[in-house]
Amino acid sequence: MARKFPDFLTAYAEYANDKFVPETFNEWSGLSVIAGALERKVWLPWNDTYSYYPNIYVMLVARPGVGKSVALNKAVDLLQEVNRKTQSLNILPSQVTEAKFIELMGHGKTYVDRSTGRELMLFQNAGYYFASEASNSLRDIFGSFIACLTDFYDCPATWERATKKDGKKISLKNVCMNVLAGTTFDYLGKLVSDENIQGGFASRILYVVHREKLVRTQAFQMGLSPEDLAMRKSYRDALVHDLTEISKLCGAMKATPEFAAAWEAW
Repeated sequence: MARKFPDFLTAYAEYANDKFVPETFNEWSGLSVIAGALERKVWLPWNDTYSYYPNIYVMLVARPGVGKSVALNKAVDLLQEVNRKTQSLNILPSQVTEAKFIELMGHGKTYVDRSTGRELMLFQNAGYYFASEASNSLRDIFGSFIACLTDFYDCPATWERATKKDGKKISLKNVCMNVLAGTTFDYLGKLVSDENIQGGFASRILYVVHREKLVRTQAFQMGLSPEDLAMRKSYRDALVHDLTEISKLCGAMKATPEFAAAWEAW
């Protein structure tokens, strides 16, 4: 089915812009839900033994009251709507112990890759984790939740752990994890600790930082007219439609020269 917009991210930026949330927060929240929709179903071959997958760990960093939660929730709401329609995504709860996290990640799904001209049934253990306030959620609770996120970032083909209690071995195949969270500067100092730096978690995060000190205020909203409300809903429905189509993409991607130049610049 044809997409409604030529560029989902540009269309999403227009939808999310409320003159309150920093534009970079909306941009990276949009990128995060695209990655969440794609999961491990597409990849960019790097050499004969390694491929890049489109998963990212994004941390929105600002002072309180700047709009981290607004940006995050508006984007994730679209991804949750896609999941309500397709039941294809594994969106994880914000509050979770290590044991429950691994259990939920074990709910793998199969998908069909037709990109080579023939049907190939593939399997993945993918997950999408989001937390509007990392200080309340993104921490170890009864286990090494952070260590699991660190391992999952690299999209391992096989991830295994043996349990001490009953000697059972837990195994995940073709893992893919995306993370979107918000935090203040105060908590960032605790999150980016010596332990997390040495353990590798801190270096896996893309920090989207907004340093403005002014407390932003919004003008009083009188609400939308029925016509504007219908237009807004139609626009949102089109975004959900396109994100659903994005979630169906499958197979190896090929980098254009423009992509390579952007990669070098980044």
